[in-house]
Amino acid sequence: MRQPIIELKDITKSFTKGGGILGGSRQQIDVLRNINLSISPGEVLCLVGESGCGKTTTGKIIAGLLPPNLGQVLYNGQDLYQLGDTEFAKYRRSVQLIHQDPYAALNPTHTIYSTLSAPMFRHRLVRNKREAVNRVAELMETVDLTPIEDFIEKYPHQLSGGQRQRVVIARSLILEPRLIVADEPVSMLDVSIRLSVIALLRRLQKEMQVAFLFITHDLAMAKYFGAGGNIAVMYLGEIVEMGPATLVIDEPMHPYTQALLKAIPEPDPQLTRAKEPVRLRSLDIPDLSELPPGCTFHPRCPAYLGGKCASVTPRLVEQPDGRRVACYLYQEGETPLAERTVS
Repeated sequence: MRQPIIELKDITKSFTKGGGILGGSRQQIDVLRNINLSISPGEVLCLVGESGCGKTTTGKIIAGLLPPNLGQVLYNGQDLYQLGDTEFAKYRRSVQLIHQDPYAALNPTHTIYSTLSAPMFRHRLVRNKREAVNRVAELMETVDLTPIEDFIEKYPHQLSGGQRQRVVIARSLILEPRLIVADEPVSMLDVSIRLSVIALLRRLQKEMQVAFLFITHDLAMAKYFGAGGNIAVMYLGEIVEMGPATLVIDEPMHPYTQALLKAIPEPDPQLTRAKEPVRLRSLDIPDLSELPPGCTFHPRCPAYLGGKCASVTPRLVEQPDGRRVACYLYQEGETPLAERTVS
């Protein structure tokens, strides 16, 4: 088995609420709890869940932009925060980020050439402007920003949203990374151009064999991009189901995953209307500052068992098909959800 590029071991991340210039009491809020993930060379891992569940925070920890409060981030098997300067610099080059908002991700005072060439000069990948222009042109061709002369001297405000995101993608490729963290890379784009950007990312992943952490709230997009890879489903700062993408999407086990899939509209409106929705016990999402005890999904779960669900947090347990699920329906001999009547 190949050594993972990145591993998260028992990661907990907290933020402080309150205090500041207005004073008041301060409260520590855990936005991630006991997260365990690994990404191997060339692998695609899709991280999905509702807004506010901790997906972006996880991506920032993997990209080295946020340190965890507890747990370890391992790069090539070594603790990231114990690396020497040389090894840490290699890590910085190996893990790159595609931001969600292409409008905010680019400096409005820099041309496309300036944006893409600056890292080249900073890391001494080119010796002069001629080499830089040639390399920038290669990157622009790679992300389908052609003809080159129509774009290379333009400023971000002169580009469409899709074109800006292609520039952001090109920038993430400059240092030939081993892993790209793509944080909702198409959510700010028009629906009409999302598929073309996703197709570009899939092509780059296959051609360059770069690993991806693909963060999204859209399970349909995760199934398309993550085909052949894995999906981790996150709810309120915890992983509740993880396994091969097609298996998790086609045969979801955790009630939360099932509810997410039931909420996806079908291309045919009649099929959407014919879907029988999952009847949640509550539509209200618990506040991170007042999480319920036990399984955090139990106040909403249609398959609520009582007892342990409301008192003891379930562990991620490996199933016979290889996926892992944090649900008492699949632990300690409980009746599988597929055999229960869920109203």
